[in-house]
Amino acid sequence: MIPKNQPAQIYDLNIGASIVGRNASPYLTNEDRRALQRLMSEFSNMFQDTRGEKPALVNTDESSFKQATAFSERIRRQLEGLQDYPKEVVVRLRECLDQFDAQARKEHLDRDGLTLDKEQVVHLLDIPEILDTSLLNEIVHNESQWTEQHHPDVLSQLRNRIDATQTRELIQACVQSLFRENIDVSADIYTQDTVDRYYLYWSTNGNGLDYATPSQYELATQLSFDIPHNAAHLLHLSFAGEHSVEQYIDRMKERTYTEAIAVLSEHQMYEQAAEQGEVIRSFSEILSIPIDQLSEWIKQDRSYEFRLRLARLLSDINTFNGKSFIENVAAIEEKLYISQKDATAEAQKYYAWTGLGAAYTLGYNRLLSHGIQNARDAMALQSGELLFSWEDFLDSK
Repeated sequence: MIPKNQPAQIYDLNIGASIVGRNASPYLTNEDRRALQRLMSEFSNMFQDTRGEKPALVNTDESSFKQATAFSERIRRQLEGLQDYPKEVVVRLRECLDQFDAQARKEHLDRDGLTLDKEQVVHLLDIPEILDTSLLNEIVHNESQWTEQHHPDVLSQLRNRIDATQTRELIQACVQSLFRENIDVSADIYTQDTVDRYYLYWSTNGNGLDYATPSQYELATQLSFDIPHNAAHLLHLSFAGEHSVEQYIDRMKERTYTEAIAVLSEHQMYEQAAEQGEVIRSFSEILSIPIDQLSEWIKQDRSYEFRLRLARLLSDINTFNGKSFIENVAAIEEKLYISQKDATAEAQKYYAWTGLGAAYTLGYNRLLSHGIQNARDAMALQSGELLFSWEDFLDSK
């Protein structure tokens, strides 16, 4: 069921992007397309029914407005590529985007700042910690753990382009040695030439699981961004049993939990790199890179990536406390010692979705505080019941 209770339309658009983006899979059956069409129609009805009940934007300042409208435009471009869809289904979603753009423009012109109070965002994303005044001190404490202030130089072997066969081997190594699952994650794994897409790195369809990786990626990009993060998502969905396109539609309540799991997998990878653990040995064999070189590169890369996650958390705290985007970037530079270019990029990343960047970092730390060391243990109960939200997880404790 598509939710109606998200407090701003920009959060809802993630659902529309997810549905449209998954049509890029080359393995969709006619049944899949019919199911996606039903979801698109349901989403369009919900979006138009709730128009006027909630704002389009969370934050109406210039940077947030630009990010939100660029997101809308990408969905619009993806709609142009849909094949075999009834015209009225596509037109209906275009109308939703038109309405969103018009309402966002009006809000942007009428006021400058947050349209939602903190409590609404906190409730949606399950991040009560962000209201704790001591959180800034927590960031400073975490900053000392992640020592790198830029990405390491890329090893020559990691400049090679990825391929689907190697991607499958890396994913299987993650599943077996990082997540301790001796199962075959049966998935359609392929490279995708078009990067103007959303949420199809991993998803479900009628026949099983789908995993796409942009063909433009170098191995360094894949190890820095794609694996093990998206491999964790893929394993999580593999526990769902009967797969269908309805299984995952990017509800924010689900997303904030499943992303916490995926970030915890990145934390595991950092620890494995520091120890030259089993998954690093497997990666070394697959990529034909000496383990000492590979482990040191991954350790440095993950350390900087976690510093960037702290930047996104700090950005959300600053935004909640009334700082402008420019003030936000300056504060990130000052507290986290990263370049202005990277500080700007991280402040922009989830700026239109205030609170989402915080949810990733606060979420994986919350899992650690509950004694969850392996991302696999946060995915499903011993009974096999899938955990899809913080409510599910906390109820299981």
